[in-house]
Amino acid sequence: VLKTLQENYIRDDIPWKHRGFGRFFCYLTESETSMVLEDLYTSDPNNPLFKDKWLMRNHHMYMQRFIPQSWLPVHREKCFGVITIYINPDSDWVDQPQPKFVYYTTTDLKDFDNHTHTFPIHCNSGTYSLATEHKRPEFTAYHKVEFNKSSVHRYCLQIFYGPGGPGPAWGHGIRSN
Repeated sequence: VLKTLQENYIRDDIPWKHRGFGRFFCYLTESETSMVLEDLYTSDPNNPLFKDKWLMRNHHMYMQRFIPQSWLPVHREKCFGVITIYINPDSDWVDQPQPKFVYYTTTDLKDFDNHTHTFPIHCNSGTYSLATEHKRPEFTAYHKVEFNKSSVHRYCLQIFYGPGGPGPAWGHGIRSN
């Protein structure tokens, strides 16, 4: 699955749509979406998404591309879950500043400095936030996308799920070409 996503999305000849702050997105094809869901749903019993029927029913999935000098300010989402899987090969960061995932273990916006956590982003690693119950959406931890100081574009698979499914607010949700 990773190899397919790398081959199909780490390139310029597909329609990337700008979303602000130097980030772009592109929906997966229907077959790629099915392939990703199947892999997450069935491949590893230790994966927190293994056999997660909410993910299968109510998801919104797309690729994100962060160009050099892009970033995303501190934010959080309200949903049943959000998953980010990083797909750049680790070799992209040998001679470049490696991006880090940054999150905060407080909701006190004035006390972020004392509650900041970071870890480097590696190929085929990811972050996730899941609601404690599938009865109501919950806020994720505050987090941000670190400023891309490298000359390399950073790519990741982004999946949100629940409580509703794709609709007008979500966009079309499937790439046809």
